[in-house]
Amino acid sequence: MAHMTRTRIFKAAAVLGLLFTSLSVRANSLQAVNVSEGANNSQVVKIRLSDPLAAMPMYFTTANPHRIVLDFANVEDAMGRRSATLDTGVVHAYNVVHAGDRTRVVVDLNGPATYDLRKDGNFLLVSLKGTRVAPGKSEPAHFARPSN
Repeated sequence: MAHMTRTRIFKAAAVLGLLFTSLSVRANSLQAVNVSEGANNSQVVKIRLSDPLAAMPMYFTTANPHRIVLDFANVEDAMGRRSATLDTGVVHAYNVVHAGDRTRVVVDLNGPATYDLRKDGNFLLVSLKGTRVAPGKSEPAHFARPSN
């Protein structure tokens, strides 16, 4: 009788171990990217994930062209649409790319912008405030006249 009880306990522990292992193996996934108007002429890029982020993603910006690049480690891409061109406010477009064990979100901007990142449940919110650089005619180049 005692042998059967120990066997049942070991089996139950093994099943619970497998259950916890399968739960911890499940990767977080990027579900959606949306851009909306924020307060004070700002825009908010809302990145929805299946689970809250344990840590902020790695990110960097570029100035030529103006971009914010976010790298989500150990996050799968579950989106059907990988890019969108908005061209509203400071946000021009975004692209989602998955490679290896990370997903990258690239936000193309219409000009320079200040930004703030924050986690809110299953969302990463990128608040952007900037000026839209109006496309215009470039100034013709003027060279110095040669001196005689």
